Amino acid sequence: MKTPERDALRTASRTLCAHLANAKFDDLPANAVHEARRGLLDWLGCALAGSRHPTIDKLVDVLREVSGSTRATVLGRRLRLGLLDAPLANGQMGHVLDFDDTHMGGVVLHTSSPVLAALLAIAERRPTPGKDLIAAYAVGFEAGVRCGQAAPAHHAGGWHLTGTLGSTAAGVAAGHLFGLDEEQLTYAMGIATTQAAGMQQNRGTMCKSFHAGKAASSGVLAALLAQRGFDSSPEIIEGKRGFCRIYSSVAAPEKLTSGLGENWEIARNGHKPYACGVVLHPLIDALVNIRSAGAIDPAAVKTIELRVHPHVLS
Repeated sequence: MKTPERDALRTASRTLCAHLANAKFDDLPANAVHEARRGLLDWLGCALAGSRHPTIDKLVDVLREVSGSTRATVLGRRLRLGLLDAPLANGQMGHVLDFDDTHMGGVVLHTSSPVLAALLAIAERRPTPGKDLIAAYAVGFEAGVRCGQAAPAHHAGGWHLTGTLGSTAAGVAAGHLFGLDEEQLTYAMGIATTQAAGMQQNRGTMCKSFHAGKAASSGVLAALLAQRGFDSSPEIIEGKRGFCRIYSSVAAPEKLTSGLGENWEIARNGHKPYACGVVLHPLIDALVNIRSAGAIDPAAVKTIELRVHPHVLS
């Protein structure tokens, strides 16, 4: 039974998870449902396109060797692997071409690859209505973005958010699809977040897309453990040594719960016309427009001045 004392002791992490644990498909506004459906189709296309990439060949060769069961589908491969290994493969193939979606609301997070790779594996375990899958997707997306908003200097610190926040998002999404209650979902978020990893130093290597796959796998593991009572700190994000304090030089824990239920972050998801970071897209658009305007004599060009997003230079 709720009491004022218990409500006062509820942490921000648990408040967020209480809201997300109770969220249903019918709670989602039309724009959130629309973007979730678009995101699912977009991710499937990205994953299938990436499924035959040489990077995935190397990963799948190893996973075949070490995987102990064949319970979940690997997209585009006519292959089944274990419940933790298939999300690793599917998550990496969704991100390997750099064509997957991006949150356009200030958190540079490619949420769908880790979240949907995790959910796909779980949905194969039992009949899963599409509405439940969409709700879990939106819930995981919300958790990942809000945790990113709570750690606003996280990206500037050199972390690859798809690996770090992607793990949190996948854990919460997987937990929601399992039907975890608010306490269990708080544990799932904590277990997933304590596995958060991925460094920007690995841009341009096979490890960059590996971050997305590892986040998906970590999320499934987190939800399975939480389902069985494996616990975690109830203030894993906002605590004195929590995520937003040690993964970011600036902490904004109030973002975890500010305006909960008013809007859904998945409604601010964006899809790429070009296979590269979204901060480069304006430059590509500009060059396409210049070329379309007519021929330019290269000899007539003395200087080129560009005003770009700071991330372009990092």
